[in-house]
Amino acid sequence: GDPRRKKQAISPIGSGCIAQVYKARLKKASGLLPVGSEVAIKVTHPNILHKVCVDFYILNKISSWIEAIPYINLNYLSMKDSVEQF
Repeated sequence: GDPRRKKQAISPIGSGCIAQVYKARLKKASGLLPVGSEVAIKVTHPNILHKVCVDFYILNKISSWIEAIPYINLNYLSMKDSVEQF
């Protein structure tokens, strides 16, 4: 095949902190999609679950510490509750 086409196929069309999205074409039919259908493939970054869990642990600790400071009185914001909701 054309080398330029292959390069296009491996370039992400979207990227975020959790995953990248690539455009592809089906080589085999899948469900209602025939061969050659254009699809999006989402590939998560390695170890993302662990990284997100660590981030939320840190956010939980920081929000607890901030809410515990009496003279700034931020309990009404319920930061710790907001973090736990996620």
